[in-house]
Amino acid sequence: RSDGKPFFLFAAYTSPHWPLQAPDEFVEKYRGKYNMGYDSLRLLRFEGLKKKGIIPENLQLPDLPTVKGKLTNISDRPLLPWDSLSDKEQKIESRKMELFAAMVDNLDYHVGRLIIYLKEIDVFDNTLFIFFSDNGAAPWEANRSPDGFDVYENMGAPNSFVAYGPQWAHASVAAFRLYKGYTTEGGIRTPLIVKLPGREDNGQIRTTFTSVMDMAPTFLQLVGATYPDSIDGRKLAEHKGKSLVPYLNGEKERVHEKDYVMGWELFGRSALRKGDWKIVQVESPLGKDTFELYHLKDDPLEKTDISERFPEKYLELLHLWEIYVHENGIVIPDWEKEE
Repeated sequence: RSDGKPFFLFAAYTSPHWPLQAPDEFVEKYRGKYNMGYDSLRLLRFEGLKKKGIIPENLQLPDLPTVKGKLTNISDRPLLPWDSLSDKEQKIESRKMELFAAMVDNLDYHVGRLIIYLKEIDVFDNTLFIFFSDNGAAPWEANRSPDGFDVYENMGAPNSFVAYGPQWAHASVAAFRLYKGYTTEGGIRTPLIVKLPGREDNGQIRTTFTSVMDMAPTFLQLVGATYPDSIDGRKLAEHKGKSLVPYLNGEKERVHEKDYVMGWELFGRSALRKGDWKIVQVESPLGKDTFELYHLKDDPLEKTDISERFPEKYLELLHLWEIYVHENGIVIPDWEKEE
């Protein structure tokens, strides 16, 4: 603190990643809070997104994915409507979400401790905060301890291994399509909170596109540092991100140019975005096994594939995807051949 130089703190919290575990005093705060079930919670979260201005008010809640008329999850097993569960099953499922909420609350508490300390040492007002998550809600299921299946009383204990599953994941992402592990919006669209020092306009909701690649250029610009071309005689790849500073200061209307291109690939699932246009490839039964086309400004929930309506735009993005694959050395697995 005495050297007069800026400090950088990277606080890599694991909460609320599974296994879901939290101190008893936090868990007890949420006992019974989710007895309405994941179907009702999804609707509440969807309406909450509208009230906060995160999604347009005219959007309709999309149907959950189905196969042959039955709800399905990532394992192609039927998703069970809340009302079809027994009282015991509902009690266990509710506990999972209670644990998740307790972990979020506990995370918030510890971030708060950090803020309080920075105020105590009189640096809070001159500190930039950037808070963000790494991916969408996790759909994996787990409910066990080292001795086998977890009993209700042990769920959330230090020796338990609980995850909340696809039903609660659908409720958490609410409107957006699918969840972690997928290149759809439910898997890659995440919260980003930025608190600027000395600004009166904090608290706004912004919708410009940005990514984790933009963080490093932002920090370097703020402290007046530059990124080296090489280190120890070895050439370094250039940053692909852009600084947020001109956007945050009101000098620019967006972080990236209007037709900015970015791609994703995970587990053979792919996506590429150019401006508001996006192509997505997800395997069946949750996708079509081929690229689908969406316009995210009009259809942020990725409900209607418009590849046949806009064939030229579709082919343009497919070409850009081929360039992205080549430039980044992506190898798409041939699942059928491997089987």
